[in-house]
Amino acid sequence: CCYCEPLTPYQIPATNRKSMCIFRLLIFVSVVTLLSPAGANADVYKWIGPDGRVHYGDNPPQDKSAKPVQGASSAGPATLAEVEIEESTMVYFPIFGTTPRELQDSIRANGPYSQIVKQHVNAQIGWRLNWKFDYIRDRGQCRIGKFKIILSTEITFPKWMNPEAADESVRSLWNSVAKDIRTHEDGHKAIGVEGANVLARRLRALPPFDTCEELNAEITREGKRIYAEYSLLNRAYDRTEVLKIKPGGRLAQ
Repeated sequence: CCYCEPLTPYQIPATNRKSMCIFRLLIFVSVVTLLSPAGANADVYKWIGPDGRVHYGDNPPQDKSAKPVQGASSAGPATLAEVEIEESTMVYFPIFGTTPRELQDSIRANGPYSQIVKQHVNAQIGWRLNWKFDYIRDRGQCRIGKFKIILSTEITFPKWMNPEAADESVRSLWNSVAKDIRTHEDGHKAIGVEGANVLARRLRALPPFDTCEELNAEITREGKRIYAEYSLLNRAYDRTEVLKIKPGGRLAQ
């Protein structure tokens, strides 16, 4: 569930500096009710390539430089100056019940449907990277000028509609489970922050190009690399973290 495309048509700047294209990258990730995501058994690795860049993938080079990814912290890294993080937008779906089993069944019936795992899930987050930048023409070449990367997220989350009808022990259990689910989703957001930071560093390092079309194409390629790498990192995070908290299993007890 992703796309990376220009929102405005490309034009060669008529002056030395001109605001140019805005790009968008959208990734959906989920907390799965009882199962880890499809393909989660495939290991994800991190390594430094010959170009000096950090890479993520499930097909690492055949040497000892690649290390398995262990997941991410929900606290998230500090943001770079070119990166702006928006508050998450919350979208709620209703659940009903007075017992853990009824709540679990309600989540299975009403939770967001994941096209990745082909089932309803406890919660889902989509994070979107928007970036906009200026081109600078200088001495017959084109280089990137000022730019801004904006990370926005939308979390689809369960809302218990009749907690007053349940025992205190069930309400306490739900509060603990809901906290675990939100912590997990915030971990996915932290991965988005890291992806935005990495994209900012890569854009900073871009050399001048002979034409703005060539620069524009390279910026688009960098965005697609971020999507591919951080989709794998999200998958690795689900594998390590979903099995740790098991919110569905705890509710089903």
